[in-house]
Amino acid sequence: MTGWGHGKYGTPGGEAIFRGLDALAGGIRSSVDSKRGMAARLKYLTERKGGADAMQRAGLSPSRETMRRWLKGTQQPGPANRHKIESAYRDLRSKNVARTMKARLSKDGRGTRVSVTPLPASAVPTNKQTRQGQFEDREMTIRPGDWNRAVDLWANDDMSGLEEWWMDIAGDLGSPPEAYFEVAHIGFSA
Repeated sequence: MTGWGHGKYGTPGGEAIFRGLDALAGGIRSSVDSKRGMAARLKYLTERKGGADAMQRAGLSPSRETMRRWLKGTQQPGPANRHKIESAYRDLRSKNVARTMKARLSKDGRGTRVSVTPLPASAVPTNKQTRQGQFEDREMTIRPGDWNRAVDLWANDDMSGLEEWWMDIAGDLGSPPEAYFEVAHIGFSA
């Protein structure tokens, strides 16, 4: 779906939060397409509790011999399996760091302050511009319970749920929340 609030003019707020949580979670920086990146992901999946389950959820079921060759680097997975390995890695990694992220964003029950940079007025269609003041940067504190919901949506790779969550949160920003459904940037630090 592309239209106002769904990424036609800027970054949907839920996607901006998703990217921010990804950055906060850290992880392997090397691409899954590089030998180093592939080796790191396979090591993570085979050495961490829940790795086998994550691979199964991603539809990855190599034979023991194939996995041994992948781990040794004597054989590289094909494109479809690289995609499944990346999916399994993201699934396991996000679930492993979710609890830590919730605690970090909760900040002992105070929540985390975010700054929202809206789209410039020139990027918003004239029929969607409701008043001049809607294009101001805003700051707000997102409560721990709301962060917990966002982290759960992120950990489950539920982008549409995170989009809906953001649209609810944007209502706390004031003058019409629609002005903040799509953004230039959302920044937060934990």
